[in-house]
Amino acid sequence: MPESKPKGFDPESAKLIAAFAVAAQRIELDDDLAEALFRTALEIYTKGDLFQKVARHDA
Repeated sequence: MPESKPKGFDPESAKLIAAFAVAAQRIELDDDLAEALFRTALEIYTKGDLFQKVARHDA
């Protein structure tokens, strides 16, 4: 019987997700905006797009 892969995030990713949630609460980020940001970040993470070149826009 093949060994099943554990579900969920690795501990470091889980800590980062929790930190994001706490930060969103502390700055009173709109719930819809926080959800959209998280979903987009999760999509980028799962597709492996983290290391694509991005344009930097400094203020």
